[in-house]
Amino acid sequence: MKKLIVLVSLFLITSIVSVAAEGEKSEGFKDLSNTHWAAASVYKVAGKGIINGKPGNLFDPNANVTRAEFIKMVALAAEMEIPQQNGGKWFDPYVSVVAKEKIYNSSDFKSWTEPSTRLDMARFIVRALDPELRNASDKELMYEATKRGIIRGLDKGELGVNEKSTRAQAAVIIDRMLSVKEGKTLEADKRAASYAEVEMSGTNLQTMWGMKAVPLPFKINAGSKLNVEIDQMLVVDLGDMEGAYREWFPKVMKEDKSTATADDYLIALHLNIENSIKQASSSWSLPFKISASKPYIFAGIHPEVKDQSPIKFVPTINTNKVQKVDGWYMMTIKKEDVENRSKVEFGKFGVAFYNYVTKNKIFLSEKVDSR
Repeated sequence: MKKLIVLVSLFLITSIVSVAAEGEKSEGFKDLSNTHWAAASVYKVAGKGIINGKPGNLFDPNANVTRAEFIKMVALAAEMEIPQQNGGKWFDPYVSVVAKEKIYNSSDFKSWTEPSTRLDMARFIVRALDPELRNASDKELMYEATKRGIIRGLDKGELGVNEKSTRAQAAVIIDRMLSVKEGKTLEADKRAASYAEVEMSGTNLQTMWGMKAVPLPFKINAGSKLNVEIDQMLVVDLGDMEGAYREWFPKVMKEDKSTATADDYLIALHLNIENSIKQASSSWSLPFKISASKPYIFAGIHPEVKDQSPIKFVPTINTNKVQKVDGWYMMTIKKEDVENRSKVEFGKFGVAFYNYVTKNKIFLSEKVDSR
């Protein structure tokens, strides 16, 4: 019995010392229960001395985190050498080192005492993790942050780049940064990554299919001396009702009048058409200039839901009028054809359509070998 008591006592002492040594929750923050969505991250990051509580053993999880507070966390998580304080503001040493390493650029913002935004977090974290991206654009940094699983979307996958961040959110983001530093691969929020990729490049092809698209906008020869360009190419999983852009396409009808199903992807191309000079009067219609070709099938918004969708087809125009119009061209493809990379041309797979004007297939993506 005495041996049992001694063993139990030693176990308890060891546990307490272990927790205290890691600096993790020994007493716990009074305002942060174990069931709080960010509790695990808060205690992990606090245990490493990266984030501090507030007087009275409080954490104040819903309070905004300032840019200065967050950059301190990034610098500590990145294990940067912080110079000694020589007067000035408390955060000057942290700003000094991150500016030197180009984790912060003077063009980012001027005030360090303002609340940190989600874009600020993406900037700092991605630059800290990947030196090759320290001169990247904000849109590229946000895309990289979502692609790497560091930034997740808001309620509907929105990026919320200018949304203010809380202390709890900051702890979670730093926790993810630490995981990536440890070599772990985080699960990305595919919807948020899609939105971020479209903001960056006009398409979410890389996020959805792992393929590179041609640079957008992409000009095509559609005859009648018109200037025609594709500036967006969206890939929509019709089987994912919560997926990126899915609400824009509530019901899709294929060329044969059948309804697209959860087994289909939709490719939606947004086109800008400009007739810059008056020409002889003639009717110009996109379906007579380009066409989906196997395994792609021409599609459109189902007539039953046309009033529920913001998507409008490219209109027919008269070339005797100077005008600019825009609209969408849509086609579907079976998921199994994407998975198996069904042949599009000469044994290659890609996003493509047939151009009646040039009499050839136009690829909007890299060509990859069929499987």
